[in-house]
Amino acid sequence: MTNSNLIESPAGSGALSFAEPGNRHPQYASFSRRFLAYALDNLFLAILTFVVMTQAMGENDSASIRLDTCLAFFWLFYGFYTTAFLGYFTLMTAGTGGATIGKRLLGIKVTLTDGRDVTYGRALARSIGYYISTIFLYIGFLIAIIDKRHQTFHDKITGTVVVEID
Repeated sequence: MTNSNLIESPAGSGALSFAEPGNRHPQYASFSRRFLAYALDNLFLAILTFVVMTQAMGENDSASIRLDTCLAFFWLFYGFYTTAFLGYFTLMTAGTGGATIGKRLLGIKVTLTDGRDVTYGRALARSIGYYISTIFLYIGFLIAIIDKRHQTFHDKITGTVVVEID
């Protein structure tokens, strides 16, 4: 999809729109490309979180690992990871980029359904929506397989789509 296939939205916003008459429909990203991008992003975040947490915990001179230390590490890891996840997906999705590192590597990005850039509020709602999509065995993600625009639950509640970048 090239910018020549899009036209500027009214009111001089500079945003590009798919919804204008005569405009071709965007090429929606496949489930497999979205899944791989999501996996890459989560791998990146998990490694980052692990490095930060191990540095924060310091070295333990004890040869044995105690259960309470393991539990504390787990909960701190989960809390830090959740915070990093929400921040990363919100900041990377909002604005003109519209793509996380994983999405950029796979040539896809997030836009509103009319082609405009995602706002920070919608990007945050979409990031929180990832957690909602995981409830009930990841059904919120799996609906993208059968949806004509490959939208997940968090896409539907925030009015976003994931499209291919030329």
